[in-house]
Amino acid sequence: MMKKNRLERLFFVSSVSVDIALLNVAFLFAFVLRFQGTGLMTKLEDYEELLIFSNIVWLIIVTVNRPYLLNRFVSEIQIIKRVLSITFWHALLITSFIILLKNYSYSRITLITFYTTLPVLLCLWKIIFLRLIRYLRSKGRHQYRIILMGRTQSAQKIKDFFMRRKEMGIQVTGVFDKQANEKLEIQPYEEAFDWIDSGKVDEVYCSVPTVPTELIEKLIRIADSKLLKVKIITDFSYVTTRKLECEFYNEVPVIKLSEIPLDNIYNRLVKRTFDVVFASLVFVLVLSWLIPIVSILICLESKGSPFFVQKRHGVKKHHFRCIKFRSMRINKEADTKQAQRKDARITRIGAFLRRTSIDEFPQFLNVLWGDMSVVGPRPHPIALDEKFRTVIDKFDKRHIVKPGVTGLAQIRGYRGETRKVYDMYGRVKLDRFYTENWSLALDVAIVFNTALKIFQRDQNAY
Repeated sequence: MMKKNRLERLFFVSSVSVDIALLNVAFLFAFVLRFQGTGLMTKLEDYEELLIFSNIVWLIIVTVNRPYLLNRFVSEIQIIKRVLSITFWHALLITSFIILLKNYSYSRITLITFYTTLPVLLCLWKIIFLRLIRYLRSKGRHQYRIILMGRTQSAQKIKDFFMRRKEMGIQVTGVFDKQANEKLEIQPYEEAFDWIDSGKVDEVYCSVPTVPTELIEKLIRIADSKLLKVKIITDFSYVTTRKLECEFYNEVPVIKLSEIPLDNIYNRLVKRTFDVVFASLVFVLVLSWLIPIVSILICLESKGSPFFVQKRHGVKKHHFRCIKFRSMRINKEADTKQAQRKDARITRIGAFLRRTSIDEFPQFLNVLWGDMSVVGPRPHPIALDEKFRTVIDKFDKRHIVKPGVTGLAQIRGYRGETRKVYDMYGRVKLDRFYTENWSLALDVAIVFNTALKIFQRDQNAY
């Protein structure tokens, strides 16, 4: 335990040091970008007070709200969310500092560039470092030992999960049940206490109701004295991916299903603001020159409009006209037949557009019009929806939010043709997860991963 505490302290100090270094890099980058030319050092003297205060504020924030990366269950999305949160509070405190000083001579462009660059640098290094830690754990470094109490299906799923996810560095060192079974390497409950006393265990998982209540109470007392964590395993798989909330009525815990995040009007406003800002930037910086160039190339190769417009399902299954760059020759099967590998209908320029996902870019116009979101379940041709909605359970739940230009399913490999029910099932499952667990950080992470995949060869991009 002492060794782990020292490791956590060492990591915290190292993490904060890198944070501070990147903060100063981002600040100097913003400063140089704004005040190019001679006299930079003289001008920098006017910003020394602001830079020093920025460092102090960041130290205070990360000390109070530690962004741990040693948590084995932390995801890249959670890292991005934490970075955005800390950056927001930092910007708020710095703004308050400027107002209190009544020093309005600081360049707005410098501050905007700084608070744009800083979270990008922080997210990149933290995600790279997280992946390095996961790699080391997969090779057997920094292992965490757990035992399972109670032989249940849920406990077995957890064991299989940790065995499959070796990058988490969690070893299931023992399974204990009422009856021992040497063939299955299951030991009696009583021996679990010997393991805990000998220091072989870092955490205990108990399956209810298999493990008797009195045994769990005893286990908790002993675990508390050994500073070990005890976690309770229950089976709520039938409620799919819905978040669960615990409420107490007269000390009785009651589990309830939470509403989907986008039922909240504030969350919808945040998402819409992100959509408008992001789509506007894409329109000004990319579509303004991309549309005329791609339109000319499409029209030079085949007759017809450079755009392909198709009626698709939007939020609550309302129809809207989805717009894309036309990647096929005009054909009568466009509404009923999916694109296939080596599809003769696809033009040469169309193959390039589909491989790089450039054909989807005009959908940012749909985002500005309010029919789509930057991130969400991908809109299918109506015929494809009708084909699978009666085959896959809860298929229509993907329509409770706006469809997106990109989505969680797409960055997880479920893009392109859905030849089998299994392919569509995997896509719909991830779509439902997205709708039930939406956050702005999740949207940012999906956009980030989508951008990376544009430069990678996807076998389903055809």
